[in-house]
Amino acid sequence: MSVFLDREASHRYQLFCVRDDSMTDGTCDSLCIGDILLCREVFREDWTHGLIGRYPNVVVVTEEGILLRRLTKHDRKQETISLHSLNRGDEDRTIALQDVKAFFYVERLIERHLSQW
Repeated sequence: MSVFLDREASHRYQLFCVRDDSMTDGTCDSLCIGDILLCREVFREDWTHGLIGRYPNVVVVTEEGILLRRLTKHDRKQETISLHSLNRGDEDRTIALQDVKAFFYVERLIERHLSQW
């Protein structure tokens, strides 16, 4: 899928399709199954500067799979990140950065799967 950005991009972008309800809470903050998200990769060498930014939702790739969550804390001393699910049925997680293969900020909702609303 082609995506046009309103600025010149020096970062690597990737589209992700939401596959579970971990970020669905019935509010307008929800990211629903079938939604397409434009995400910007944060390179590993930039992780030490702090990962809490203006984009609260993130995609984290680990050996276990791909997680879409809200980033609530980056502990630089312990080298961990804390992730929150909007769905009350899912538990919050703390992940060691050494276990993270790739990290993306969710910058934009590209397409909403309307059957979810």
